[in-house]
Amino acid sequence: MSTDVSMRTGNRDELTLRIAALAGAMLMLGMLVGCGSKNAIKTTSVPFTDVPARLDIIGDEWAVTFATPTGGWQGRFDTDRRMFNGREAFITLTSPDPDAFHTQAVTEVTVLTPIPVESIIDAYARIVPFTIEDGKPRGWFGSGEKKRNPPYNLAVSSQQPETPPDDDTE
Repeated sequence: MSTDVSMRTGNRDELTLRIAALAGAMLMLGMLVGCGSKNAIKTTSVPFTDVPARLDIIGDEWAVTFATPTGGWQGRFDTDRRMFNGREAFITLTSPDPDAFHTQAVTEVTVLTPIPVESIIDAYARIVPFTIEDGKPRGWFGSGEKKRNPPYNLAVSSQQPETPPDDDTE
């Protein structure tokens, strides 16, 4: 019996090709699994009711205005991301410094977004406590990451139906 050398080489090439294809598939799967971010944006289904919010248009971009209960509040646009039919904006409000004097009246804080008014917008918000220079919230030494990085809640959307005006005429 004679062995055909070309037959053995062909099997070896096929085996090498299969191993390469399997390695490539595993690499692609690993890349897909690794796409998740440790700092993913966390949202909840609970609406944001801590501070009233509304959408405004400034120039050709959306802005979100919050009616804060006192002065001293700070608003910051964190990021945005695309959704199926528009964009989501993520905003952080920082509560006032408890050691400072603030206006005791409703004050508006407006946060401009880079989202054009042609886009549908869902604006999410969260409130974080005022932090001191070392980055630790006052009185929260070792109290856990959940309180320092709360999830965002839906504050206002351009898709929400407008409330019809009261019709008092009879």
